[in-house]
Amino acid sequence: MEFVAGVDGGGTKTECVLMDLSGNVFGRRLFGSLNRNSRPAEEVAETMRGVVELVLAQSGACRMLSIGCAGISNKAFYSALEQMIRSCGYEGPYRLVGDQAAALYAAHGAAAGAVLISGTGSICFGRNAADVLSTLQVMQDFDVNLICVEDGIDSSKDAGKLMISVLSAVAEIERENIRIQTMEGRIQ
Repeated sequence: MEFVAGVDGGGTKTECVLMDLSGNVFGRRLFGSLNRNSRPAEEVAETMRGVVELVLAQSGACRMLSIGCAGISNKAFYSALEQMIRSCGYEGPYRLVGDQAAALYAAHGAAAGAVLISGTGSICFGRNAADVLSTLQVMQDFDVNLICVEDGIDSSKDAGKLMISVLSAVAEIERENIRIQTMEGRIQ
């Protein structure tokens, strides 16, 4: 039997779902974290090993191993995950996408839409203040505005743009502080 495997790699748990080509689920298993941003490399490798072992244990050919997880935009993590997949013995086709892309497609298919991801962590809007502002500009070029109802932020207003700029800068500083503290903790 030919089948596909879909993987939702999270910060706390990873779920692998096996489906035949008609869309019937015939297997499902939970594993540990697949988020290299929040978990040690050994734990992520153990999770990937479990997923690949589950896929390889099936009779029949896996037509596609599709993995959606946080941190996939990090080129080093992407390459490491590719290497893990192959070193565990999986030789078939695979696709690695960010959890936001997987969630967007799951919710809307090919249609336009938006998703908000929260769980162990929340999806980041940008990598740093410059990226946030650049992304915001691209959105506005398409007449799309960022509106945070609960916080009263509206990117179509000057005050909203200012608030987004300030919050982005503060987030960038906080991220750098976390990185430094993490590195100091690894040294000790």
